[in-house]
Amino acid sequence: KVVLSGGCDGFTQVWDAEHLRVLRRLDNGLDSLGIAPVTDLSAVWQSGQVATTSGDGALRCWDLSSGSLVSKSQAHRGAANCVDMYVDTKHVVTGSADGTIKVWDLSAGTTPVHTLWACQALHLQHQEVLSLVTDWSNGRILCGCCDGTLQLLDLARPDRALAWSAHSGQAVRCLSAIF
Repeated sequence: KVVLSGGCDGFTQVWDAEHLRVLRRLDNGLDSLGIAPVTDLSAVWQSGQVATTSGDGALRCWDLSSGSLVSKSQAHRGAANCVDMYVDTKHVVTGSADGTIKVWDLSAGTTPVHTLWACQALHLQHQEVLSLVTDWSNGRILCGCCDGTLQLLDLARPDRALAWSAHSGQAVRCLSAIF
């Protein structure tokens, strides 16, 4: 029984949920402001890996058993707000304050394989991506934006996004979906 938590202190903590003690602390290190707060995490328990995003715009992938940093990419210009890791631990999706969603194939390096502008269908300007969930089987990404909209993007047809107002102009901070 393990719990993961990410905090504004820049650490992802691995907890023994039965005894309520920290087993490991994964340190994001320092950004220009002194710390790189963890904004989201996505674990693949079967493989013992976790992907984290942070306020410094980075995507970090960690090995939970050793606590070692497996890879780090400067994912976004703004804060990287959300992350979703596929069970193969090679594919990751991130969303950011810069209005982009990026799809990563970590086995191919530190360059995203897709960059999508999100949260723009109902407005002319790009909006901050706060949350996302991925339909890995069908190549779709559902994201929540700071202006209260939801947007469903299709990787095969990114120009044909479906968007709708969901929360009366209030930010969509979290999502869960069954596709």
